[in-house]
Amino acid sequence: MKHLSILLIDQLPPDYEIIRANLKVIPNIKFELDWVKSFEEGQQRINENKADIYLIENNLDGGKGLRLLEEARKSGIEKPIIILTLEEELETDLEAFSAGADDYIVKNRINEHSLQRSIRYTYDKFISKQKIVVNETRYRLLFERSIDAIVIVDSKLSVLEANQSLYNLFGEKTEKYIGKSFSAFFKKQDDYKSFEEAVKQKGLIKDYETTLITKKKETVHVSINTLLLFDLENNPSSFQIIIKNLTQEKRSKQRLIRSEKLATTGMISRSIAHEVRNPLTNINLALDHLIEELPKEGDHEIYTEIISRNSKRINDLITELLNLAKPSKLNLSKNSVKSVVKEAIILAKDRLHLNDIKLTSKLKEECFAQLDPEQLKTAILNLIINAIEANDKKNGKIVVRVFSTLNDVHIEIKDNGKGIGKEFLVKLFDPFFTGKAKGMGLGLTSSQNIILQHGGNIDVDSEVGKGTVFMVNLPKI
Repeated sequence: MKHLSILLIDQLPPDYEIIRANLKVIPNIKFELDWVKSFEEGQQRINENKADIYLIENNLDGGKGLRLLEEARKSGIEKPIIILTLEEELETDLEAFSAGADDYIVKNRINEHSLQRSIRYTYDKFISKQKIVVNETRYRLLFERSIDAIVIVDSKLSVLEANQSLYNLFGEKTEKYIGKSFSAFFKKQDDYKSFEEAVKQKGLIKDYETTLITKKKETVHVSINTLLLFDLENNPSSFQIIIKNLTQEKRSKQRLIRSEKLATTGMISRSIAHEVRNPLTNINLALDHLIEELPKEGDHEIYTEIISRNSKRINDLITELLNLAKPSKLNLSKNSVKSVVKEAIILAKDRLHLNDIKLTSKLKEECFAQLDPEQLKTAILNLIINAIEANDKKNGKIVVRVFSTLNDVHIEIKDNGKGIGKEFLVKLFDPFFTGKAKGMGLGLTSSQNIILQHGGNIDVDSEVGKGTVFMVNLPKI
């Protein structure tokens, strides 16, 4: 049997007796009726919020019943409140409901049925509201505490709401995005147009992979899932967008692939060193004997010099490749990334001057990482030199930035050079791959090897005719 406690706030004893008598005959519910007679007592008891239902006489203490109701609602009381009125008047009804009443009963019509109907109606409505509140709270917590960023957008893909994880991902307070187009998150507007078209056509999208950009201009690789939401009339009204950050996963895969490439390069290098250096040694010995046998003067000197020079170049290439494939020992310690980058820029100063290229450094943020300063300086210098050589003289600009995000320190080197085609980006860090006439194609491979040894990785973004961005990512401490 259900138990309900009722507090009656009414200055007239007959009302109490009538209500008590009618409550006794209502089936399946056991009532505990309490009674206070004044506004002040009622106010105190309502603030204690111990009863399940409150009955308030409209004319309490000269017409203070509705005032007591209003104060109860303002103080946060959500329990059912029923107003007792002397007679049925539309104006009184509207005033009571406007003040927050759940129902009203005309006192001269109180009986078992009217009292039961009003109590059951108001209490069931209260319980339903509580269930809705519990569910809303549960889903609100899921929304707010989700590891993935969640965004609610309207039919035009303008942001209506977003959770804390969006701020963690993009570095901008969520309220800054409210009202803005979802396109603001996309690095390339062509990608957004494709996404927008897919969302508006299908509504439900699963595992849509793309690249977004943070407040600090960091590229983020994500997977997006969308869900179409409906209003109370079951009409499509908005979209829920869940953004899963794949950046670390992508970097881990990229790091693994590049590490495997370097391991393969090492195996090939050792094989080449053995198979090529033996005959190369024989060639050099034979060349030495030949030089001794030939006359001191003559055209043959040109040809012996060509053989000697190219033999040395082959030997140097093998040595470079062996050194590249063999991981050097790092002396890791906590160091300022900003200081290392500054030193690399100083080393590149003469080359920048000779090529008439302007380098702008944005090194305001102090970031620390476990690193080998000399090795990292070499890697960064290689990337700056690569940016210099990719630029046109006199018009060249390079921007170097250091900044941090939640888990990483980033070193960005951006140029406005000729850019790199998509077909070449995948080969960029391969040994001996180069677009330079006199290059050996080992500088970027060497830089990558050093960064990988630091537990980091390098991202590259380039557009032909607009330039290239190298982003070095190192674990932050």
